[in-house]
Amino acid sequence: MTPATHRHRRISRCLEEMLRQEIIKTSLRWETARNGEVGVQTRGKTKITVRLPDVVVFEGETVTDPDGVAILTVPPLFIVEVVSPGEQNRKRDYEQKSREYQSIGIPEYWIVDLQEAAQRVTVLILVDGVYEETEFVGYDRILSMTFPNLNLTAEQVLTVS
Repeated sequence: MTPATHRHRRISRCLEEMLRQEIIKTSLRWETARNGEVGVQTRGKTKITVRLPDVVVFEGETVTDPDGVAILTVPPLFIVEVVSPGEQNRKRDYEQKSREYQSIGIPEYWIVDLQEAAQRVTVLILVDGVYEETEFVGYDRILSMTFPNLNLTAEQVLTVS
């Protein structure tokens, strides 16, 4: 796996910190991780896969063995993937991961796309087992089912430096 760009890493860090602050405000027993600190077990077309999301939010109670390998076998609440440069990476985040995350029941999945022609934040919300997609660009306030009080625009996410 090729290391992320600095911008990619900074966006992941910023989003994880903002989400952690939202969690603290609500006193929920949720945890956050970023840049592959925690894996998520999914099912690909033919085998079990472990994805390493850029940002993941999960219920702390799902960690049953604190000394075990940091792989979630229970679907997390929320995932963010920042698209790395290249068409293969875009396809993986928009198609493969979307399919896998949907199939295991992850309620909310954000795709942060930094490519010049397509700069946007796509939010996928699981409704009756299928993702419904909404794109946010510019000064659109991102609407999150998991974090309804989050006050964040697509521009703020995309211009983290």
